[in-house]
Amino acid sequence: MRRSSKQSDNRPSGWRRGLAALLIFLLLLLFGATLMVGVSGKEDQLPLLRALIFLDVTIPAVIYGFLLISRHR
Repeated sequence: MRRSSKQSDNRPSGWRRGLAALLIFLLLLLFGATLMVGVSGKEDQLPLLRALIFLDVTIPAVIYGFLLISRHR
């Protein structure tokens, strides 16, 4: 049975998988940094904690927005 070109395009290529793995690693690193700064509890690190929490929310939201836009086309 022959596959249509639409089905073969749904599979991510090698560089896309690598990029996705890198992105997941960086997000986990960001979450870990937020956890470490939050647990340390030093008052002088409060602006850093706020910035990390902001990034923890906005980066996945932006990625989700890009996914919605790219799937809509």
